[in-house]
Amino acid sequence: MKLAYNRLTIDPSQGPSLLAFYQNAIGMAVLRETKTATKRVVWLGFPSNQESSALEFHIAQKRQPYEAIGSKDTYWKIGLALQDVDLGRKCLLQNGISVTQPRQFRDIGYLCHLTDPVGYKVELLQEDFESNVRSIMSPDPQYPLGQSTIIGQITLRVKNAKESIEFYNNTFGMRLLSRQSVGSHFVLYFLGFTADILPNADINAVENREWLWKRPYTTLELLYDESSTTYTSASEDQHGFEGISLEISSQNQWDKTLALCRANKLLHQDVYFSEIYQQNCFQLYDPDNVLITVIGSFTKNK
Repeated sequence: MKLAYNRLTIDPSQGPSLLAFYQNAIGMAVLRETKTATKRVVWLGFPSNQESSALEFHIAQKRQPYEAIGSKDTYWKIGLALQDVDLGRKCLLQNGISVTQPRQFRDIGYLCHLTDPVGYKVELLQEDFESNVRSIMSPDPQYPLGQSTIIGQITLRVKNAKESIEFYNNTFGMRLLSRQSVGSHFVLYFLGFTADILPNADINAVENREWLWKRPYTTLELLYDESSTTYTSASEDQHGFEGISLEISSQNQWDKTLALCRANKLLHQDVYFSEIYQQNCFQLYDPDNVLITVIGSFTKNK
């Protein structure tokens, strides 16, 4: 199984600037594009890394503009994994893009932040802590950031960490790879589809973190803040975060996951043929009302 797509909606007037930003400034490529009667859908990602998630933009006119609501929004950001964050930031600044000053954030990572033309947040996270940086002396001209990158994290805020972790583990088999405390009430959890062995079996171990930032696949990052118990997402008539998509590549795994969702009465929509994905899909909501579309990538038949 794979964490395949991060689904976001935008207005057609925002399409050209947004797509240009992710292609020219970040280095993504258009992986696929399709149209339905009501929208245009564009997938942007990194073709050289098939394990990385991609961005799925739904471009439709019927909605109100996206308005970020800060720490009360269920959706937070994507994180890009870089060998050299200072170089990546320098490249962005040279393209006229505003980026925060990088810093070593506690024992989490060396990072900085920026906002895309619509308002969606992007984090640059270095593979190593500031003290261990492997600086790139000769930027690679084929990459706008001077180096290759992937989507390392898709970050969501959750109201009950235990409930969310158990949901993703029990329903889809996602493993909890790291638990990272930030202060007295703020905790980050990282889950992934992998059998990789952690350097330290203790999921709280700091030594696992640089290892985690170097993984070639995208992890699901869950932010839990005990002082906040209510988060909101975009309404049906508003642009914003639409959910995530998971991809299943084997019939056996599809059958098991579908049977479990049916048995536990988790389904929002049972199996249907998606005109967008051209695959069979089913949908369900996670404990924070995030819509999850599960795609059966092993078949293209109605």
